Amino acid sequence: MNCLKKTEDNQTYSKKVHPVETKPTGELKAPDGGWGWFIVLASALTHAIIGGQERSGGILYLELLRKFNKSSTETAWVTSLSGALRLLCGPLASFLGSRFSLRKVSFVGGIFLSLGFLLGSFSDTLMWFFFAYSFLGGFGKSLSYTSCLVAVGRYFDKRRGLAVGLATAGVGIGMFIFPPLMEWLFETYGFFGGILLMSGISLNLCVFSMLYRPLHQNRLTVKTSWETPSPQVDQEHVELLPATTKANECETEDSNTKNNQLPKTVFSPAPVTLGVTPERPNRVSIAHSINYEPITSRNNGCLPSLKRFLLGNNKAENKQPLFDCTLLKDLHFALFLFSICLQTLAFQSVSIFIPPLAKQKGVNKMNAAFLISILGITDIISRIGISSVLDLKYIKPYRRYCYTLICFLNSLLIFLYPLAFEYSEFIAITAAYGFMSGAFISQKSVIIVDLLGAEKLSSSFGWTNCFQGLGALIGPPLEGKLKDIFVLYDYTFYFSSAVIFAGASLLLASNIIYYYRLKQASATTKEDS
Repeated sequence: MNCLKKTEDNQTYSKKVHPVETKPTGELKAPDGGWGWFIVLASALTHAIIGGQERSGGILYLELLRKFNKSSTETAWVTSLSGALRLLCGPLASFLGSRFSLRKVSFVGGIFLSLGFLLGSFSDTLMWFFFAYSFLGGFGKSLSYTSCLVAVGRYFDKRRGLAVGLATAGVGIGMFIFPPLMEWLFETYGFFGGILLMSGISLNLCVFSMLYRPLHQNRLTVKTSWETPSPQVDQEHVELLPATTKANECETEDSNTKNNQLPKTVFSPAPVTLGVTPERPNRVSIAHSINYEPITSRNNGCLPSLKRFLLGNNKAENKQPLFDCTLLKDLHFALFLFSICLQTLAFQSVSIFIPPLAKQKGVNKMNAAFLISILGITDIISRIGISSVLDLKYIKPYRRYCYTLICFLNSLLIFLYPLAFEYSEFIAITAAYGFMSGAFISQKSVIIVDLLGAEKLSSSFGWTNCFQGLGALIGPPLEGKLKDIFVLYDYTFYFSSAVIFAGASLLLASNIIYYYRLKQASATTKEDS
């Protein structure tokens, strides 16, 4: 290999690429934009698939009742366990994301979800579909769902509310698309074809996961310049193409190339386009986010890469406990967890039983499915609109109080469902409920950060998913049992309304305690001053 040289007036010039990694002294700072918007896009699409499939649980519930002819309680366990595992496995998914990277964990989650649908399409019994869809699919959804939200939380700080709102707005898109889509798939291709096509759709989660770039990769800045070598060389800079007039060095380099060997330390950068500024034509600076790692040999094969993929990064900074029990000592966070558990118990059931309730009231099958689409439209508007409003400077300090009010309004709207008889009444209630429930879900992770801080988001979000999973596991079968006892779906909605009211009351108690403690702290500060 020839050496790159340019001789002019007995001076040797060389092209130097100086990788300068900006390692922060503490935790990595969230960029609040940049590549983070691509992560928001990937997260929104992930929410569209996972949320759309779960919110179409009522359509799947009716299809399973028709195919297997089991009781409402047994059938409700299928959708219940799938949603519950997505949440119960939250701490495990958070731990794996920190151990292996969010990108890898989300990719594997897409494969598990697709495999669950694939095996479920061949089921002849409800128990086999229960194992395939609920266990395999539920675990896969947990891996992808947790990874996408944690990734957004890491990339945004000041605009976290807006970013999370945009990311979770994908659920509204999924709710608009998937219920009529699943209804059409079952009518056109039958149970086997419809479930098989859902397996193919789920593989898109693997594509979206490729956008979850680790945050530390954005900290690398590469400066490239043409300059005259100075007698004083910074030892931290690495010369990629050393310029020299000694023939023996060039010969050594050529001999290494012939023997398929590289020099002791060679850096292999990605192609970079250089642009010369008119002010300083002899210097150019560029920045990108590619990691530069020394390559000692090109003949190592793929085994080391496979080993790193399987074992992950062993740095101590990536190690964290699977369950950080110290978080439960925080009174406000503990009350928040119990509140979320109760509200999810009811919330999971409502989205499943809206189509059956409408059908019981005389609404035809397709219009009943379209109610979930209406729920999705207003959900999108709410997640973006409410998130933007609650991020405003003068409203942000009162965000936790607004969140509590939203929970009480959800309880009221669910209570009104059994009182509706006309399709127009169902549309009005569903639109209002979609607006409030979208705000409830989208601000969940934001409230967690307000309570504990962004540095504990991964562990705290895992705990939140775990308590949500308990509610999602109990809710649908319990309310299915109420339907089997009372025949009508009305009592399931009355029960859900009461449970959400109880959960909102726990948040209200937490807010009262927080307000008085804040008031006492303010009074103490004034006395000291």
